Amino acid sequence: MASLVQRFDHLVVAVRDLDAAVARWRHLGLDVQPGGRHPGVGTHNAIVRFGTDYLELLAVHDPAEARAGGLMAPLLSLLESREEALAGLCLASEEIDDLARRLAAAGLDYVGPTAMSRQRPDGRRLGWRLLLPRGGPWRRPLPFFIRWDEPDDVRLQWERPGEHPLGASAVAVVSLLVPDLAQALALYHEVLGLPLEGEDEVPELAVRRARLRLGKCLLELLAPVAAGEAREELDALGPGPFRACLRVRDLATAAAYLGQQGGSLAPEPGLPGGRRLASPGLGVRLALVQGPGGR
Repeated sequence: MASLVQRFDHLVVAVRDLDAAVARWRHLGLDVQPGGRHPGVGTHNAIVRFGTDYLELLAVHDPAEARAGGLMAPLLSLLESREEALAGLCLASEEIDDLARRLAAAGLDYVGPTAMSRQRPDGRRLGWRLLLPRGGPWRRPLPFFIRWDEPDDVRLQWERPGEHPLGASAVAVVSLLVPDLAQALALYHEVLGLPLEGEDEVPELAVRRARLRLGKCLLELLAPVAAGEAREELDALGPGPFRACLRVRDLATAAAYLGQQGGSLAPEPGLPGGRRLASPGLGVRLALVQGPGGR
């Protein structure tokens, strides 16, 4: 079945305090820029942009508005126990209406597409349509989908890719915890049509893994098979994003930069050549891998 998903769009990092998170992530050598506010939703964000792909630091600025809308209530609950956490996976689709029909035909309960927007600090309004799992996209084995109103080249003029001292150029790998690998593959491979690159075991994480191609990004589905870090996180937070891996120009240069900032790199299980980033205050699993250029 042909895929109606073009690429990885962004990964949502829920944060309790946006200003503190911006300072923390800038300290890592990532160029974090103000995003703006989401009218009627009660949230605001900041963006770590590489190209069309990015990381979104998302915080609640108006808890009453966030609760009233319903969509962000689970985010508030998540942030009661964590200062920051990987929260949701967003994929881009140019045929979002066709995708909505395909998901419905497969018996998957999605809502939308629904129009949303963000008021940028420069006054521009950035618009899009979202297709969301019923109950919201936070800490779910399901992705949510976006169809931007503006063409990519226009959006990238408004929000230019960052100049990252760490040398980061793209999101290379996103790993997602799922309770049932066969069920997750039925969605991502059979319904969404993402090419399957293979399945294997990652003994260090005690998971069974399926790897799917998502444009220039690799999506990993991780199903715990025994006690370990992955099982502990699945039990604590439920299914959802487990780690993000950024492509950097040179790992040695990135390690030297992090060392100056009080951080370090260590081998990351299941990512050949990958290194896990450790830094004071960082609350999510972030890894680096060396690779050529950006997009």
